[in-house]
Parts: sequence; structure tokens; C-alpha cells
Amino acid sequence: MQIDQRTKALLIIGGVLGVIAFFIFTAILLPAPRKETSQQAPKILTEDETRLPEAKPQHLTISSGKTGTLVVTANLTGGYVFIDQPMEAYPEGAPVAGQPAPMPPQYPPFRVTNVPVGQHKLIGIREGSTRQDIDFEIKENEITRIQISYKQSW
Repeated sequence: MQIDQRTKALLIIGGVLGVIAFFIFTAILLPAPRKETSQQAPKILTEDETRLPEAKPQHLTISSGKTGTLVVTANLTGGYVFIDQPMEAYPEGAPVAGQPAPMPPQYPPFRVTNVPVGQHKLIGIREGSTRQDIDFEIKENEITRIQISYKQSW
């Protein structure tokens, strides 16, 4: 069976229109993948977060005047959290006399306001769990939320 030129042209046009219709249909019905970003988190403290104890960042120097807020929670209780300092800063549980007082270790959950903008490091220590080292960034006038996920080490 032989197909004439007109029929061939109609088949090609029909195929092209079918492909175009498929892409349009797919774009309309399938939602675009959502990026998980910290911007999707609330930009203000939740009611529960306002009740968290506030830690005082004694050792965090604010050079630019730009700050943000940090909220730290954990899946298990009983751990210590150090921010921007090694846990060795407290070999005996207290700062050395005559040295600037670093931020004391905190017990999650807590919040810290007026944290300088920039890169920071959080260390979570809990007996019987693996140490958690978390790098994070504070952005101006934003809330950074960190959930520490302690894992049993035994």
C-alpha cells in the first residue's frame, strides 16, 4: 500500500501536534518539583519557639552589626551543644579565668538571638550517642533552625 504526499504530510503534522499536546498536558498536570529551602520555614518565631530558653552568645563578636536568630532542637534530651568553639574549651566545665567567656554549652531546645551573619559550626554531644558536627549559615534578620539527630553509638 502506497501513501500519497498529502497523507504523509498530515501524518507528520498530526504526530508533531500530538507530541506538543503531550508536553503541554504534562506541564499543566504535573507540578514542578519543589526545592526544599530554608526560606520555606516561617520567617518569625513560632509560638513554641518564643517559649524556648534564650541562650546568651557571650563569645560571638558582632562586627558588621548584621545578625540573625538560631533555634536548636534535638531528637533526644540530655545533650550539650557548643557553637563556634571546640568542646575542649570547657575541659573542667568552666572557662579559664582571665579569658573571654565563650558561650556556655547549652541543652536543646533553645534559641539564640543576635547571632552574627555568616558561617558557624555547631557541635552536639550526648553520652551514648555519636557526636554531631553541623555547619550552618546565619542570614541577616532570618531564623536558622537546626534539628540535631543524635544516633545511639552502642
